[in-house]
Amino acid sequence: MADPTIKLDYTAYRIRIAEYLGVAYYGVNGDQAAQLPIDAHDLDNVNRLFHDGYTRFMFEQPWNFLKVPLTLTFQSGLVSADPSRYYLPDDFSGDLLSPFTYPASGPQITIIRVTEPELRRLQTANNSSGTATYCAVRAINTTAASTGSRWKQSFGRRPSGTETITALYRRFPQALVNPTDSSVAGFIHDRTVLAAALAEAEAQKGDSIGPREAIYQRSLRSRRRSIFARTHPRF
Repeated sequence: MADPTIKLDYTAYRIRIAEYLGVAYYGVNGDQAAQLPIDAHDLDNVNRLFHDGYTRFMFEQPWNFLKVPLTLTFQSGLVSADPSRYYLPDDFSGDLLSPFTYPASGPQITIIRVTEPELRRLQTANNSSGTATYCAVRAINTTAASTGSRWKQSFGRRPSGTETITALYRRFPQALVNPTDSSVAGFIHDRTVLAAALAEAEAQKGDSIGPREAIYQRSLRSRRRSIFARTHPRF
């Protein structure tokens, strides 16, 4: 199914910001439709303001679109070849939203989440192989130059099977890069994302909070009410 034609992509977002700042390009004679700035400094500024607004919007509340499935397959993606430790996705925020469960063909149990110190105690008491019943999220010791995963999933017992287990996690969204990239929030939030970017442009370039911030706050409240109405219907 194709995306709605009213959606905004990365280019469309940035053109609107450029128009607001007065740096959009209108062709050699100034009589063409608005385009991205041709000046490298102006374009870099527009890109940065968009992503500042995009990031702000993403952290305004725990949006449902940032809650996505997480799957781990035992014996695959091991940390240091250790079958009790597994890399988590690069965009994992450190927030596991639900327990891991086995597939229908696996053990009929939920893997219990415990604290990292408690998991170490359990591993000390019993570090054998078998069915994983306890787990904890652990941070990976990274540096400023590190890339990739920042988190790992550890199990109190080394899993002996090859099942794929599933949970939910909160992700960090990636920056938009390609001209046709779209927000992970979906087109329904496009106008609020744009309003957030224009509010950032207003604050950073005008060094003040004004009408663009008010527009963003109204749009944000509207989206929240809409989400609440869908999740709490009246009977």
